[in-house]
Amino acid sequence: SRIPIILTSILFGLVIYYLLSACVNNKISSFDRLSEKILNKWQASFTNVLMIIFMVIMLGAMISAFSETLWMLWGIKKSVSSILFTTACGLILLLPGEDIIKWGGYMGLFIVVLICICSIYMINFRAVKVFASTSSVILSSFVYTSYNVLAVCPVICSAATELQSESECKYVGVLAGCFSFCALALIWSLLMVYHGKISLGELPMITLAARQGEWFRNVYAVTIVAAVLSSAVANGYGLYLKLLPSIKRKKCTMLIVLLSGWLVASVSFTQIVDKLYRCVGIVSIVMLCYLVLKIKKYGEINSIKE
Repeated sequence: SRIPIILTSILFGLVIYYLLSACVNNKISSFDRLSEKILNKWQASFTNVLMIIFMVIMLGAMISAFSETLWMLWGIKKSVSSILFTTACGLILLLPGEDIIKWGGYMGLFIVVLICICSIYMINFRAVKVFASTSSVILSSFVYTSYNVLAVCPVICSAATELQSESECKYVGVLAGCFSFCALALIWSLLMVYHGKISLGELPMITLAARQGEWFRNVYAVTIVAAVLSSAVANGYGLYLKLLPSIKRKKCTMLIVLLSGWLVASVSFTQIVDKLYRCVGIVSIVMLCYLVLKIKKYGEINSIKE
């Protein structure tokens, strides 16, 4: 069970490194510009459309996950919580781009640290000590990593403006891979302990946190809210960057972004996970590997020319 976690963490770190490195070395700060350099016209257009679809799905999934969490924990109506969450995303997305990226960085660190603490606590105080089969862990791990990373490629490219050199890109890639490994390893270890032994429900980690008592459930709920909010903002901002050149009006673009996510969220969270996530994840694996190979090849060609 350790191998898939290690592989997905390496994939995560490599993708971030190659994207940042390509942007820093070529002095560009947008995924569209990067696509123009490493892909031909039809490949760039296809990737652009695919990423817009993925980001809409991910934004809708996060809105749905937030609504599901609040309904499960405190009985708040999903229609109310989805509107509140979408409004919160909109307010954050009104901030300048560099502030959104910094906010996302702080939130990411907070989420990883809290997830690790909560997971260690739950593993230490688990009620059962038997492990489940891990036959589907490898595919699930890759799918989880890939559909999250591909959709936020535009944000990663925008963040390249904060870096100055190739070595800084490597540090960021290594740190991203390490943080990903810590969080994924602990979550998967915990789920493997309980899988097939108890009903985990639609939000397994919330179910497991609730077994430790209401206070701990509420603590972990903060992690979930922070995670879905940061992911929604990242996907929303990426979608905004993709649509802005075509629509040009910022407020109109923002409204379309939020409405598209809200409409996807009208589908139940279970259906999104069972149907959309799986398809998106498998295609994302292929796309990410292809992008890394194209970036690597583009860099080698440029080195030969020099």
